[in-house]
Amino acid sequence: MATQKVTALVGAGITFELTNASEATTEKLTEAISRNIPLKCIKNILKENWGNINFEHIMHILEQISSYNTQIKNSLNSSKTDNPLIANFNKFITYKPEYKCLFEDNETLLHIDNLVKTIAEKIHEYDCDFPSLQNDWYRNFWNVSKKQLIWNITTTNYDTTLEQTFGRTKYNDGFKRVKNKKYSRFSPTDFLKRSNMPIIGHLHGCINYGNLPSNDLNNFIDEDTLEDFYQYDNYEKARANWIPKSPNVIQANENVIVGPIITGMRKTEKILPHPYSWYHYNFQKSILENSSLLIVGYGFGDSYLNQTMERINQIHGDKKRIVVITYAQSAREIARLADGTINHDAFSFYCKAFKATTNPLLRFSNDDFFNSKKVIKSDNGNVLVYVHGFREASENHTDEIINFLNEN
Repeated sequence: MATQKVTALVGAGITFELTNASEATTEKLTEAISRNIPLKCIKNILKENWGNINFEHIMHILEQISSYNTQIKNSLNSSKTDNPLIANFNKFITYKPEYKCLFEDNETLLHIDNLVKTIAEKIHEYDCDFPSLQNDWYRNFWNVSKKQLIWNITTTNYDTTLEQTFGRTKYNDGFKRVKNKKYSRFSPTDFLKRSNMPIIGHLHGCINYGNLPSNDLNNFIDEDTLEDFYQYDNYEKARANWIPKSPNVIQANENVIVGPIITGMRKTEKILPHPYSWYHYNFQKSILENSSLLIVGYGFGDSYLNQTMERINQIHGDKKRIVVITYAQSAREIARLADGTINHDAFSFYCKAFKATTNPLLRFSNDDFFNSKKVIKSDNGNVLVYVHGFREASENHTDEIINFLNEN
């Protein structure tokens, strides 16, 4: 019987070791979406001037270009204050020919649609292979731990591996089937009802989300917004209801694309529709209510989530129990996990969790430690860090993780 409620944040790194998921890594997805000339140009410019980039950065630039192009097309009919801020840089953007070609491209929205579709197809490929016996290690972790822990899971992934693990009727994601329809509708009141069932919230979307069918657009017009999303039984049905829409215009008069897959650098302005806004609220509420936190496969790339997780130190103090499961291929990479020059948010989180003023993982980053596959434990006893991947942690440390999270 479950005794402890635990908050879990699940990121893309959790899937890297799944069957046929190698083509869906962040690096591979970035490579796949940047094969046409405009996106390849954006990728090269960013790499040259910024360094380590991925498909989310490319998406952000496409949205900025969309804002710019909207301003150019509407400049005769709008006041200056109606223009996006990027429009003020018109003369600088068009100065260099290599930049000008990007901003004269009239197919920006098509590039965005192709980017999202490419990502979804790659996710769908390994999602279909998930029932393979080779993925038992993944399912075993969640199925064994749920007997003693009540999971409140927020995932930034687009796949359905967690749903497949727990079974169709054995988790709560807030979606309820609409009578005589092929889709489910999100209900905040149902989602917030607490029980012993695991909770799953796809904060950044899911390949099984879609818009209402065109002949049902007026069914919930008094209660839902046109930006809300609905859940379908499978990817094919959802994809058939990915209706092209004009970009959402945010307060800065800039365009953002809100869809069944949330990506780019403006996520906090994209998670207002159902179910995203409630999944965000649930994550914050779960940090407040639960003193135990599991972070698995997450690279601390979303500042708004990082700041929420840091609050566990203020709220729960020495009662907190934090488990981080990540992956490092060398001793040097262990130290880089909390290197402030690479990712300040990760550095801040680890320092506060460990109650340290310098990188707390530096003293563990030696070859002997790496080769022995030891577990990193903070001096204050509040934090465990597993650096050899989710599979290794699942196969060798599940009981240890459960007992640690269940200490309070």
